[in-house]
Amino acid sequence: MAHTRFSAEQNGAISPPFAADGDDMDVTTFFVSRHPGALEWLLQQGIDVDHYHVHLDPREVTAGDIVIGTLPIHIAADITAKGADYWHLSLNLPVELRGCELTAELMAHYGARLERFGILRLSDRL
Repeated sequence: MAHTRFSAEQNGAISPPFAADGDDMDVTTFFVSRHPGALEWLLQQGIDVDHYHVHLDPREVTAGDIVIGTLPIHIAADITAKGADYWHLSLNLPVELRGCELTAELMAHYGARLERFGILRLSDRL
């Protein structure tokens, strides 16, 4: 799994909604997606990402980290249980575009946004 630092500073970075106040030296930001258009959209928002993953191993995440993506709910629950923040990349897509590769422009057109979720697992198993 490649770990690469992505930055949007050259595009006039904006303050992301989850920017840490004060010392954020120990905070790692992960972006999880298999869609190149999603990474392009994120960088256009001015959000710096420390690690980009197609699939994330929750064991890599520690308390205080930030995870951005469209994760299955059980993985998002594992991440938030560790004390990390989960920001979901949400879209309002019509049915005919679900499952299609989208450009950053199409994502913006369909209301791409980051929404923070706190996910609580209520039971271990049935």
